[in-house]
Amino acid sequence: MINLLIGPPGGGKSYEAVAFHLLPALEQGRKVITNLPLVVPEVLKLYPDAEPLIELRSETKAVRARPDIKKAQWLYKTLGVPLRQKHFVSAAFAHAEDYGDPWRHPETGAGPLYIIDECHIPLPRNGTPIAVEHWYSLHRHESADVLLMTQSYGKINQSIRDLVQICYRVRKNTAMGSQNSYIRKVQDGIRGEVTNTGIRKYKAEYFPLYKSHTRGGGSELAANDIIPFWKRWPVLGTGLCLLLTLFMISTMDFGNPLKPKAKHAEVSKPNIQHIPPKVLTNPLKEIRHDEIAQVEPIKVVATKSEKVTEPLSGRGIHIVGHITGYMNGHARDVWRFAVSQNGQLSFYLTLEDIQRAGYTFLPLNDCVATLTYMNITRTIACDAPTQQVTIGGVGKSS
Repeated sequence: MINLLIGPPGGGKSYEAVAFHLLPALEQGRKVITNLPLVVPEVLKLYPDAEPLIELRSETKAVRARPDIKKAQWLYKTLGVPLRQKHFVSAAFAHAEDYGDPWRHPETGAGPLYIIDECHIPLPRNGTPIAVEHWYSLHRHESADVLLMTQSYGKINQSIRDLVQICYRVRKNTAMGSQNSYIRKVQDGIRGEVTNTGIRKYKAEYFPLYKSHTRGGGSELAANDIIPFWKRWPVLGTGLCLLLTLFMISTMDFGNPLKPKAKHAEVSKPNIQHIPPKVLTNPLKEIRHDEIAQVEPIKVVATKSEKVTEPLSGRGIHIVGHITGYMNGHARDVWRFAVSQNGQLSFYLTLEDIQRAGYTFLPLNDCVATLTYMNITRTIACDAPTQQVTIGGVGKSS
């Protein structure tokens, strides 16, 4: 399988290749052939028996062809032109001699894993040897796997990049204000759909295993004016609202938490003294009729109940339209009414307007219905007048 790891400089390609491709291969007892700047003694601290399984390449195994001196002299003397020599690329994995390692796993029979850093140098878009293209097209015959690492797939040979099965895209999480993590996307091929996206944090125990800066040890200039994502006010506001919601649910207090509670005045209890009951000396004393006070009779005046007035009192209500539609799979009736006064149309209303005015609408058929307001019921029909209110002396008929 041929996989491709793409990312800008300093985007986490070396970390991703070492932590999630090279080390798992060594743990499975598989040989790794790579041009990554590994620190082998540090790797052997994790896997002491992995020294025979690590092969570092810094240049190609191919031998540069010597120029033909006799042919060069003949061309120069006869035609007056120098001998043109074919450009020789000395980078590792640039020639067919750099592939075809005979190692096989003793149990599974798997071939080696090739991890090629900056693969656009040995496998340029133009100039890659045909023999190398043939090996990539037949690499599964050797049970070998390849992980190519580059900054842009447009820089590498087209015939080889068309064989890529999985494309990993990594980028440092600087735009989100973090220098300790990077974004990793898994893509089905170079132009396929992104199947997985995640954020991975750098682990310090992997840094001693490789050299990220091969030509210098200077630190990278970081952007200090980028606010981390979790410190932005929309995130903080969302978190605060979530905490307030959880507090209100737990306490079942749905009032405004910022509004001060009203102080209730303490009601003093009346001082009730116990008074012993008096004993009547003569409870059965005869009461004379002339001692009874003459009490005037109470006149009960019946109050008239308040007359109920409906909102559209004195106006006629008429049905002018009815249609049944469907919304989200449910039937919905739409009614339209006309309001008249003195035999002339005044304005139109919908069923929602009628119900907001306090009426209860009960249709009997498409043209007859009843409207009830409290204890007042009226029957309406499709009998709207044809004359409308005139404006400026100009009448308008429907």
